[in-house]
Amino acid sequence: MSSCAAAIISAGRRYLGFVALFSGLLCVPLFAADEKMDSLKERSETLASNSLDVEMVRQSADLCEQILAQKEDDFDTLVLYSRVCWSLGHLVTNKREQKRWFEKGRDAGGRLKELYSHKADGFYWHGVNFGEWVDRASIFAKIGAKKVILDDMNKVLEINPKYDGGGAYIIIGRINYIAPGGSYSKAIDCYEKAIALNPKRTTAYLYLGELDLHEHIFDKAEQNLKKVLAMEVDHRYGIEAKEDKANAIKLLRKVTRKEGHFTEQEEITGR
Repeated sequence: MSSCAAAIISAGRRYLGFVALFSGLLCVPLFAADEKMDSLKERSETLASNSLDVEMVRQSADLCEQILAQKEDDFDTLVLYSRVCWSLGHLVTNKREQKRWFEKGRDAGGRLKELYSHKADGFYWHGVNFGEWVDRASIFAKIGAKKVILDDMNKVLEINPKYDGGGAYIIIGRINYIAPGGSYSKAIDCYEKAIALNPKRTTAYLYLGELDLHEHIFDKAEQNLKKVLAMEVDHRYGIEAKEDKANAIKLLRKVTRKEGHFTEQEEITGR
């Protein structure tokens, strides 16, 4: 072998060694960054599970924002963030802050729709946050909102009707009950489908009870509303369960006035 060839081979080996060393150095911080991100995700999810503790849910939102600042398209974090924003919108008392959180949740859901259009998550969380945001917005923002929400929820049903325990059915049912041109029979069908998918969630029972009361079917209204009060709360639905139980008490008092079904205060309050 000539001295020139040997020099080339030697230089090549040194170059390959340098590349291997440099690659190894790069891998260490990359793995460390991934481990840190996984740890942040786990911590954020744990905090979010305390769904009635506003400070813990705020901390969860902060961690989500930290993760998204580094990896803006992370699927799991976008889903969690849109859910946490919905939670904070319900937990805070200032109306401007409520609207701001629902707007953030709407935008995160919209991002999910763009990036992961084959999944139900983005359509669902965009729709629920958008609906809450619109409810607190001007009359002009409400124009066309019904179609946007129904389009989102119908897409959820197309992709995964079981998503969030049949939440899309509850929303479609609610729109059919409260919006002009809606169908009460469609609302009832949707609520019953939601109950079949998740019989331990309070909201569909509450809405059925409200509809029955409106239609003067007092016995059924009583049954459904008392189920809301008696039901053990699944922590995933802690916020809505708390609101549902309070509303169920109010509706049961209306049944009391109309039919005189209840004579004991403890029956009405569920205590």
